[in-house]
Amino acid sequence: MKLAGLFELIKSVNDIFIVSVFFSCYLTGHSLNYWQKHRLKGVASVLTVITAYLIRNISPLYLSFGSFYMLVNIITYVFLMYSIGYYFFKGRAATKFLLIFLSMIILLFFDFLVYLIIQTIFGINYFDSNQLSYAYGGIFASQFLQLIAVFLLRAKRKAPLSSHGSSRFYLLQVIIPFLTSLFFIIYPVFIEQKAQNDDARFFVVVLLFAVINLVHFVVLEIHQKLEKENYENLFLVQEFAHREEYYQQMENHQAKIRGIRHDLKNQLLSLVTDNMESESQIEQLLEEVIEVEECLFTQNSGINQLLSNKYQRAKESNIQTNFEVKVPTEMQFEMRDLGALIGNAVDNAIEACQRCSNERELDLKLIYFNHMLLLEIENSTAEQVTDFKTQKKKAIEHGFGVKSIQAITEKYHGDLIYEAKEHSFRLELSIWEPN
Repeated sequence: MKLAGLFELIKSVNDIFIVSVFFSCYLTGHSLNYWQKHRLKGVASVLTVITAYLIRNISPLYLSFGSFYMLVNIITYVFLMYSIGYYFFKGRAATKFLLIFLSMIILLFFDFLVYLIIQTIFGINYFDSNQLSYAYGGIFASQFLQLIAVFLLRAKRKAPLSSHGSSRFYLLQVIIPFLTSLFFIIYPVFIEQKAQNDDARFFVVVLLFAVINLVHFVVLEIHQKLEKENYENLFLVQEFAHREEYYQQMENHQAKIRGIRHDLKNQLLSLVTDNMESESQIEQLLEEVIEVEECLFTQNSGINQLLSNKYQRAKESNIQTNFEVKVPTEMQFEMRDLGALIGNAVDNAIEACQRCSNERELDLKLIYFNHMLLLEIENSTAEQVTDFKTQKKKAIEHGFGVKSIQAITEKYHGDLIYEAKEHSFRLELSIWEPN
């Protein structure tokens, strides 16, 4: 029975770990700085969770009460998991109760799945066995399948943008828990467990696999953190490039204005003595002033700066451009993401137009409505585009822009569609403002 207690301890720790990872997919955990400022609360929270765990493990005493055991089991499970959610994660109580309910559904689903697999293949009911390696083999197989599910969910929601859609990244997430589950399914079948020392050996194996999976999770966390930092650095490089281009254009813009102001006095004096050519020369002066006049598309300074930069670049390439922009001064999107999203989309459209030998047209709509930002871009193309991917020769080096658009759209739970015609390409995407 001592080994049974140790197995139960590992099982409960695994439950806590799985639910904590599941919570982290939807809730924000308290930082290390938070616990350094609230040491007493940290001690109280640990003691509460330990108390909840002890109460949780009293529930098997009610096994003789039939269905009452199931009720106590559920209540103690909710008490333990809510204690973890209350102290260690931020969020509303209703959200935490919903996550606990969903975690119970996941637990029951994988318990039933493992039972079905083992019963079908080996004809053994692991969960109803008096032999520890049989009974806990099925339980641990179910737990590590649950771990695969929460790993994949966390990878989908929390992974850096560069990892989205990478099958190798997802395979890395699941390979260790999958092999662990497979081992616990087949271990009792091919290795007979008759003596107590065999159960002791099984306990050592269980403990070893639990540690391996914990280390695996920590390594993945470090990997994701480094990936995120690298991806943010790429954003910063791209942002600095946009700003450098913008400041260069602003400097040229100011130089043109200074030149006009320098010559304006002499030009106006010449108009006074020459009435025949006055009208045409005035029109020419106005055109020069309008040409270098700063563009104002929106009161949102960041987006206006970006679009002004792209507008001037399009005009220099003789692209007929039409921008329709209706966005507020402030939105809840990260400006870095918006800069990469809009900047890359417009850059791709300008580059497509530059490859055209005939008409060059670019139409852009950027509209904010009901917490949604809609971006529509239609541009000329030299030939029909067959897919939404970079058209540059060195695709490996320049494919970052297209991947960035797709990843940011996915990050904000948006939609992206495109339509390719014979001599035009239309991109439409929408992203939702985070809560």
